[in-house]
Amino acid sequence: MQKDGNFEVSTNAPCNSIVEPDMDLHWFLTTSPVNFSKHKDTVMDELYEKQSRAVDPEERKKLLRAFEKRLYDEEVHYI
Repeated sequence: MQKDGNFEVSTNAPCNSIVEPDMDLHWFLTTSPVNFSKHKDTVMDELYEKQSRAVDPEERKKLLRAFEKRLYDEEVHYI
């Protein structure tokens, strides 16, 4: 049912055995195979790419906070 997009609300519990944003945040990307809602948010996609490539831990943290703010405060594709 999720893959068909035939739903109003869906829940999921993504949980990995290690804490790594690249593995945990892929659920929220436009290009993700588990993007069952088919939302498109290129700003989040760009923030994901930037945080993934950041070398400085503080810069990565800053980009991750921006990603979270967009995800939970601004767009709310997911809760």
